[in-house]
Amino acid sequence: MNNKRNIIFRRIGLSLAALAVVVTIFTVIANVVVERSTRDRIYDNIDALPHNRVALLLGTSPLNRYGTPNSYFTNRINTAVKLFRQGKIDYIIVSGDNHTRQYDETTAMKDSLMAHGIPEDAIVPDYAGFRTLDSVVRAKEVFGCDSLTIISQADHNARALYLAEKSGIEAVAIAAPLRAGRLVRVRLALREWLARDKMMLDLLVGKRPHFLGEKIEIPQSPSNPYAPLKEKLTQYIADKNARIGIAVLVNGRYSVSINGDYAFPMLSVYKFPIAMAVAEYCRMRDIDFSDSCLVTAGDLHRDTYSPMLKKYADVDTASITFDELLAYALQQSDNNASDILLNCIGGAASANEYVSATGIEGVTIKWSEDDMHIDVSRCYENSATPVAMAKLMWTFDSQYNDTLSKRIKQLMESCETGQARLAKPLIESNAVIGHKTGTGFINPDGSLMAVNDAGYVHLPDGTHYSIAVFIADSYYDMEHTEDIIADISEMTAEFITNAN
Repeated sequence: MNNKRNIIFRRIGLSLAALAVVVTIFTVIANVVVERSTRDRIYDNIDALPHNRVALLLGTSPLNRYGTPNSYFTNRINTAVKLFRQGKIDYIIVSGDNHTRQYDETTAMKDSLMAHGIPEDAIVPDYAGFRTLDSVVRAKEVFGCDSLTIISQADHNARALYLAEKSGIEAVAIAAPLRAGRLVRVRLALREWLARDKMMLDLLVGKRPHFLGEKIEIPQSPSNPYAPLKEKLTQYIADKNARIGIAVLVNGRYSVSINGDYAFPMLSVYKFPIAMAVAEYCRMRDIDFSDSCLVTAGDLHRDTYSPMLKKYADVDTASITFDELLAYALQQSDNNASDILLNCIGGAASANEYVSATGIEGVTIKWSEDDMHIDVSRCYENSATPVAMAKLMWTFDSQYNDTLSKRIKQLMESCETGQARLAKPLIESNAVIGHKTGTGFINPDGSLMAVNDAGYVHLPDGTHYSIAVFIADSYYDMEHTEDIIADISEMTAEFITNAN
């Protein structure tokens, strides 16, 4: 009897071992197939991502099991917002599970996107995305998508791309950031491997979505309504004896770019991203702008533009608040104040690191005002593209609303420099403009190195836009060059007002 029982147990053990081997082999094969067939279509650089009319934003809960914000949700939303603002997509299908009133991924994603300024008519809800298979197949069969940009974390993207391929969809994916420790990453990888096993079995047995329903047509992308403005501005600057770059974002959307991806010297426009970096420095240390920087006589250079010298020229040391220094730097473009702030937060490298962390590419901070004064050629290395600066202005205006950011906005909206530039045609319109100007040296050939202005505008009708106008190597005098910026600002505001 015991021998028979042992034989039975042995057979069961061998069967389980054989099953484990089969499952392991199946898992390995499934993952190798998925990885190899999709890895070239997962992007982590938005700039390299091709345009698709429609994106599929895969759902997850906005909160984790502890009731705190879910970083997967937040990072997917932020990635979708960046794609939309950079013109990489025109519509976003938000596909998730909403099987109860208490659990509704789709509505949570839609609300979050709209809170970031994405227009409601650009968001397509899919309330039946109970699984990744449902979301992908419904994108094809319900929403009629033959091509897609999929938005999720990288491992999930691979599975979604494989499903898209099997559904006849030409798809690429953008990897939303994944911030997790090593153990969490291992657990997620194991979970994803098992999910791929299930996906393969679903495909083998021809699994279908829980629901399909009637087809829903996503409109063809409208032509850019601001194309006539671009044409008008292009004609206006065509005969100008200067290098001019323009970028305009209306309600967060890429709208107009003329030489917008070329780098221009920022000059004092760079005091705006420095101010943003100062605010972040204070946030990280749980301090506010009432805290002070220690200033010595050696920080107060006499051979530069510095209105603060009227008050501090004769001091050996002084404790000056961040708030006062920011007021000097942003409202009066004080070079000493800017350098003192830069030194307080760790120098140009720290400010540049902060700007890079925003995810906006095309802004470089390498030198202080004193560095540029010592070697004028360094001005060209503190550079920005008009598109990047317009994006930074828009992001700051629309997303940064804490106490520190509100104070920076107050200072920028009461900027005392450059009133003959972007602000000139807006002064009598009751529009709100927060901006920062920049002015360069005179080149050896007599041209003006740079005359710049960048800012955000709130029109009386509720329309918001950001604008950056950079003029380099202008062979006109200062007044004429500033008039060019004012004309561009006037044409832009007038067109946007009439368009709305």
